[in-house]
Amino acid sequence: MLERAWELKKTIRKWIKAENNDRFSNLSVQDSEWKKIAKILKILQPFHMLTILIGTTLQVSVHSVFRSFSWLFDRIEDIEKELKKNKKEEAELLQGLTAAKKKLEIYYGKTSGLYGRFFNLATILDPSIKLELYKVSLFMNLSH
Repeated sequence: MLERAWELKKTIRKWIKAENNDRFSNLSVQDSEWKKIAKILKILQPFHMLTILIGTTLQVSVHSVFRSFSWLFDRIEDIEKELKKNKKEEAELLQGLTAAKKKLEIYYGKTSGLYGRFFNLATILDPSIKLELYKVSLFMNLSH
């Protein structure tokens, strides 16, 4: 919805101005609100990309679960760093992103235990991944 509103930003402004009465004045979107919409779209972009990628594939994708979570957590971390630079101005967005991260952590937590074995085996059996994702953790375990 926000993406479509952003695309129609100029048209929306023209329509509200063309009506020239108070009937639609409460629909007017201020520049500061458009800026916030742009930031929200930037925050939602990684989620949207991953949703489209997973939703349009016709193949089994269980082997990509760990990579997907890792990629998404990395994007969230990047956005968090950017928002923390202007923490005072971006407090609402940072709060929303933190809530999204906590929710994602709940889903990631479901990849452990019995289900974790399933995801790990699927990852290892993928010829393009094999043990690549585990090399760093194996090295870290050997060094401790």
